[in-house]
Amino acid sequence: MTVKRQKKYKTLRVKLEISQFFKNYEKHWIALLMGFSVRWFSASWSLQERKKRERYQAAVLNPPESMTSATLVHKDNEAYLISYNINMFKEVKLPDGKRKIIEYLSNWDDLYQLINTLNVWNGKTVDWTRHTSPSHNPKKSTKSPKDKSNGPVLASDMK
Repeated sequence: MTVKRQKKYKTLRVKLEISQFFKNYEKHWIALLMGFSVRWFSASWSLQERKKRERYQAAVLNPPESMTSATLVHKDNEAYLISYNINMFKEVKLPDGKRKIIEYLSNWDDLYQLINTLNVWNGKTVDWTRHTSPSHNPKKSTKSPKDKSNGPVLASDMK
């Protein structure tokens, strides 16, 4: 087991021998281990292959209080995830105290179905929208540099 710290996250690399039990999770990219939902992928995958999984995302802003990571991963709610072909999800708490849930799907058709179908979670309508991950590249400033001169330059000023 190796642990790698990456800013506010830690990456834990563990070698597991996949038993028949975990073959059930092959289609889904999340598994329940000791009460925690864990996103998993093969250690032999490159970063590009891992990021390809995150291509089709949907999000719900301010989900119902009963929709959390803990309740989504619960066995009673497995039918909800399967019915929309949701492969993994994560709950994000925003700086303003609000939260959102991001769900990851395999392809465009599954994403389109999730967004364009009436979704009900415990009797409440949930409005999914397409989600894209924020870019980690700093944006270039569009401001023009300030003119520090105090007026036009005269030939007599130049020496």
